[in-house]
Amino acid sequence: PNGKSLATFSGHMDQVLSLDWNKYAPEQFVTSSVDRTIKLWDIRNPRGQVAMFGPFEFSVRRVKFSPFSPHYIATAGYDMSASVWDTRNGSVVFVHDAHREFVFGVDWSLFHPGMMATCSWDEQVHLFNVPIVK
Repeated sequence: PNGKSLATFSGHMDQVLSLDWNKYAPEQFVTSSVDRTIKLWDIRNPRGQVAMFGPFEFSVRRVKFSPFSPHYIATAGYDMSASVWDTRNGSVVFVHDAHREFVFGVDWSLFHPGMMATCSWDEQVHLFNVPIVK
């Protein structure tokens, strides 16, 4: 192994904080950044993102594709919330805003469709259900 990159994707204007692969479309991944954007990428086109959401008011700390649908991503941000986005139209389909500090972690349950967890600087972990369709 020579340690060389297969491809380099540029487009964020500040630090990239998170990346996750689409479990249903192996050529797609999503990133989040200090530049307050979320970008959807396709490895077949390293010249630019497929879609961009934002800019938002605050940085997006974490992004995760749903393990049950190719179209939904969850985000955790410094706006003290976690959101679920539909990548087909860029709409927010769910917001969890019960934390009192920055949300820096979000994940989907692999065993309970729609169940999610968040963690925050408020020293709490929240579990909740997201009523989304596949």
